[in-house]
Amino acid sequence: MDRRYRWLPVVAFAVVVFVGSVVPLPGGETTLGPFGLVGADKYTHAFAYFCLGGALAFALAPDRRWVAAAALAVVVTSLYGGGIEVVQGFVGRDPSLLDWGADVLGAVVGVALATGFDHVLRRRPWTER
Repeated sequence: MDRRYRWLPVVAFAVVVFVGSVVPLPGGETTLGPFGLVGADKYTHAFAYFCLGGALAFALAPDRRWVAAAALAVVVTSLYGGGIEVVQGFVGRDPSLLDWGADVLGAVVGVALATGFDHVLRRRPWTER
């Protein structure tokens, strides 16, 4: 795939996540997610950053070793989530460390699956550039 097109999903996910995160929501009731452990919004956070982290790892991989690309994707995606949590405090939304934790967890899982998926499809050794 042409390298330029690898970045389109990253930009699209980043814009959707940003807009969805800073637009004030009506209501404010917290509903529990599956299994009743945490709020449903934590699952939404994890899924959004799962997609963003996986897309970023995929975009970074051709230029770097996979381990470095995966680490960079997790760090950048996690910092993006943390930055959005800070911005939420200025736009009438409640910033939350638990939301950021869900962001980081989603990023780690998304990056791990994206890197593993690429290696399985291409049957490349982990040390190959």
